Amino acid sequence: MGAIHVTVTLSWPEAKESFEALFLVDTGATDSMAPGSKSTKAGFKPAIPLKCVSQ
Repeated sequence: MGAIHVTVTLSWPEAKESFEALFLVDTGATDSMAPGSKSTKAGFKPAIPLKCVSQ
């Protein structure tokens, strides 16, 4: 069984920039992830701010 990737462009109507990358297709997924820095430039804001702490 192989992995399927598609080219996705993320953009927001008010933003001047967009973000395009290859995303892995998971037919059972309910969420998607993209790099925060790229998403922010494309006009997206997190619904719930998260703070990651590594040990």
